[in-house]
This record gives sequence, structure tokens and C-alpha cells, in this order.
Amino acid sequence: MSGNHGGSVDYWIVKLKIPMKTVAKTLSEMPEFYNVNGAFTVQDPQTITVYQGDGKNTSVTLYADDTMYSVAKKINDAIAFSLGQSVYTDNATNFCTISDGTLNTSESIATKEPVYDDKGDIIGYKHYCATMLVRSAIPGAGGELYFSGDEDVLQALGLNTIQQSKESEFTVTVYDAHTGNMVASPQQVSGNVIYGAITDNIDVKFNPLANISVSWNEKTKSYNFSQISQPYTTIVHIANNETVLQVGANKQEDLTVRLGNMSSSALGLDGILVVSRELAARAITRLGAYQNRLEHTIANLTTASTNTTAAESRIRDADMSKEMLNFTRLQILMQSGTAMLTQANQLPQTVISLIRG
Repeated sequence: MSGNHGGSVDYWIVKLKIPMKTVAKTLSEMPEFYNVNGAFTVQDPQTITVYQGDGKNTSVTLYADDTMYSVAKKINDAIAFSLGQSVYTDNATNFCTISDGTLNTSESIATKEPVYDDKGDIIGYKHYCATMLVRSAIPGAGGELYFSGDEDVLQALGLNTIQQSKESEFTVTVYDAHTGNMVASPQQVSGNVIYGAITDNIDVKFNPLANISVSWNEKTKSYNFSQISQPYTTIVHIANNETVLQVGANKQEDLTVRLGNMSSSALGLDGILVVSRELAARAITRLGAYQNRLEHTIANLTTASTNTTAAESRIRDADMSKEMLNFTRLQILMQSGTAMLTQANQLPQTVISLIRG
């Protein structure tokens, strides 16, 4: 299987709305980390879990004496090394950075949020600049990052998505590795999963950065994604795990049992996250689809189990009609033998009675 990446790839960015002048202070000195009741939200160490869209996760722990610089370092290292994104780029220090105020870069992106009055009408806007940015070097939904932890701590960080992810577009061609013959003609694939290109029952998941090079652009302070000229090639070995049971005495009286891969990865459940309301709603939709597929699989397996049990019973148990036939035959033979013996015993007695007479 080979594929070429085409088109641009948008990477995923999260900004934290912390005023620039406070990033050098400890968290205990920052008013954002005190809740409405005046309690310091990081009085005790707080753990924040970072989830990646492909199902991987890691965590960082915040302390009262942390600064936003040390927080950024912890988040950066978590993404680079714990989640393993450092293998995709030669620069492992830019997954989470503090803005230096450079204009016309990804770090200078500014957003505005509406301010409402008591009636719910917009009366103005609050403007925020991205002070600390969290980036992902993996394109598409599989590279999205989500944060879970104490609500007050997350609110203090002010997490907000400023650039949505976009799936890569690949052109994929499938060949027979033994003969070189084309199995499936070139087709456009969005994302890193090929559905039904080989057979209806086989989906192929490949590296989301197949045929893609990632580099850091210091001028724009962003990751650049470019296509590698050499096509990406991978070999998929398909093993037939069918089991054939002979269920009769004659040729082709058999039963084929097929059991698919039921791992969480094969079922598509490894990337399901429920760390936010939006993701939970999306997960319900996905789980509903998988439930239908599983119910169909269960029905097929139930039928196969019933047929297998019937076949086993047929092999193990006696054929009652045949056994009754044998029983009746033996009974007739026994009764015939008894009758002939009786007649044989009566013949001498008849001869003796004639002589006496």
C-alpha cells in the first residue's frame, strides 16, 4: 500500500489566557488561581491529565510555587516525551511556549469574547491575547489535545481552542505484495484509516504522519507540514483465522467459523474520550454505531455457536432412528430363533407318541 499526502495540514493549538505580566510570578501570586470564595486552587498539588485524540494520555502536576514558565515546561515535556510527539520533529521545545510578543505569528493571535448584560444582550467584548500556546505536531483528530482536572484550575488557565484540527488528505493505492497487481485503484482518503479497500471486513490504520515532514518555523512560530516526495509504503499481512468443522459424513458437509479481532483498537474504541461534554456527545454517536456492529456480530456468533453445538451433538450422540432399526432387527432375529428352537424340541416328542400308539 502506498500513499501521497496532498494539500495543507492545519495543526491544533490551544491558548491559555494568562496576562503576560504575570507569567513570571508563582501561581500563588496570580489572582486567576483564586476561586470566587478566595481560596487558592493549588493549595494542594493539582494533577492535570492531558489526553491525545488517539487515546494516549499523560499527566502533569502543578504546585503553588510553579510559575507559568515552569507550567509551560511541564506541559511541553508531557506532549513531547510522554505522548511521544518529539519523534515527529527535530525540535522538542515548542509544543508549549510562552509568547514573546512577536507580531504576525501564531503567538500573536488575539480573540475576543462577548460581554453580556443582565438581559443577555451583548454590550461589548473582552480581548485576549495568546500568552501561552499549546501545539500538537500530529495532524487531524488523532493529534488533538484535551485537558482534564480540577475545574477551578482549568478555569484559571483559561484553555481555549484557537485553531481547529484538519484531517490530512491521502491518495492511496493497494497492491498485491506477491504479484504486484493492483488490488484497489487510487482513492482519496481523509485521515489515516482506509475502510474496505482490501475487503469489506478489513480496515487499515496507518501512521497519521505518513509521507509528511514536520518542521518548526521560527519566523511564524508554528509547525510546518510538507509532503515527502518519496511515497509512503507499508505491507499488511492478512492471515485467515477461519475454522472449518466437518459436521457430516459426506464431502462439503462442513461449517466455517469466523472470529474477528475484538480488541479495543480494532473496534475503534481506543480513541474515545469523554473528558468534555462535546466529546461525550461525540462518543455516544460512535458507540451507538459500534453497538449496532457488535449486535450484528453477536447474532452471527450466536448462529455459529448454535450450528456448532448441533454439529457436535450429531457427532457425539447416537442416531436414534438407526439404533431403533437395529434393535427391531435383533429382536426379530431373537424371536425367530426362539420359535425355531421350540419347533425343534416338539418334533422328537411327536415321533415318540406315534411309536407308543
